[in-house]
Amino acid sequence: MEAVGETPNIAARLQTLAAPNTLLVSGSTQRLASAAFEFQDLGFREVKGVTKPLRVYGALSAKHTATRFEAAHASSLTPLVGRSSELSLLLDRWQKSKEGDGQVVLLSGIPGVGKSRLVHELRSNIHNAPFFLLNYQCSPYHSQSAFFPLIEQIELAAQLNSGDSDPDKFAKLKGYLSGLSNDPAASAAVISRLLSISIEDQSGLSALTPQQIKNRTVDKLLEMILSFSAQSPTLCIFEDVHWIDPSTLELVELAISRIDRASIMFVISYRPEFRHT
Repeated sequence: MEAVGETPNIAARLQTLAAPNTLLVSGSTQRLASAAFEFQDLGFREVKGVTKPLRVYGALSAKHTATRFEAAHASSLTPLVGRSSELSLLLDRWQKSKEGDGQVVLLSGIPGVGKSRLVHELRSNIHNAPFFLLNYQCSPYHSQSAFFPLIEQIELAAQLNSGDSDPDKFAKLKGYLSGLSNDPAASAAVISRLLSISIEDQSGLSALTPQQIKNRTVDKLLEMILSFSAQSPTLCIFEDVHWIDPSTLELVELAISRIDRASIMFVISYRPEFRHT
């Protein structure tokens, strides 16, 4: 099948206008993708084959959105219909977790059935009371990237920007971990390695084997998650777990085994083809 018409023509013309290592899009594409990407308005350009000047935007970077659902539904949502029993079950489990009875809810369904919308409604229903939200979004492009959902969440929560220097990133990370670890500097050293932040090795990590480094990383990540629940009820969401990487899955299973007396609820969404233990 071959694409024809104005769309491929505009795409080809924009490609010729773009400088090396840049991406240009039209106004319609910018509107569709504006919730997921940052753009720079480059004004109007004359484009061959298009009668009127075309407004052109340059893609700058991906936005830090917690979930694919947020990126796709930045505008208002229609009322939720037909999910009252499922939402009531989630709210009941949340109440149990607030009382120190750790909960795990597995949310399975085919694509488009409304898993992410149900999670969104849960968050909307409990937002008035204080709680911590940990949102981990699995990706089809990173199913073999170790700890990808956690890396993304930490970068977002610690406000790490691509333009920050490594010392600035380390300082932000250390500040973020200050209330989540008995030794923030040691934790930051381990997590900074996970985030590819170059720092002077003051924790002896270079002398460890890869498996020892992984074990220490898992310990620190688990410590972070449980530290949140020790301070306030914590909602820990793992979305699209059918795309989860093996290292993150190992961490999730370990965390689940340790939350029976914690004020935390795990909500794990996935498609039916995913097989779990």
